[in-house]
Amino acid sequence: NKGTINEYLDKNSVIQKTSLFTKLKPEITEKWLANASFIKGGTRRIRNILDENGVHILSPRLDNGGISLTINGAKFLHDAVKKGDCEIPLIEIAEGAIPFVRKGRNVMHGFIVSVSGILRPGMPCIIVDKNKNLLAHGISSCTNLEAIELKKGIAVKIKTGVDEK
Repeated sequence: NKGTINEYLDKNSVIQKTSLFTKLKPEITEKWLANASFIKGGTRRIRNILDENGVHILSPRLDNGGISLTINGAKFLHDAVKKGDCEIPLIEIAEGAIPFVRKGRNVMHGFIVSVSGILRPGMPCIIVDKNKNLLAHGISSCTNLEAIELKKGIAVKIKTGVDEK
């Protein structure tokens, strides 16, 4: 059946892409997305990925093939990092930037305290405070070295902060 084959291919491509871009262990990714559903656009491409409860967790970025998290997806991955199941980059920011980032403002160079994991431009990352509490998630514009060394410009384009309405 063509529909079953397409559904299988969609699900497996989402699982593989999510595991690759978020550095979530493949078996955890498979379990997390096993009962996921998709919202497709008019061109039959996946626009949104919903978890088994119908909560929007991920979206493919059609312009460059990457993925974007939602705050719910970021919370899941943040919990997975705490359990040692995920190596998505965590960016710790300075105290002064926290209120702005929580509201969804971009992380600027010069306000990054540390980076754990391998940071690459265009990849998802999670923003945390000194106690590793989730503040926001976004898409990196830099590498590890650039994140620490540069003092001007946008380091991470924030998708959603935890205080955003």
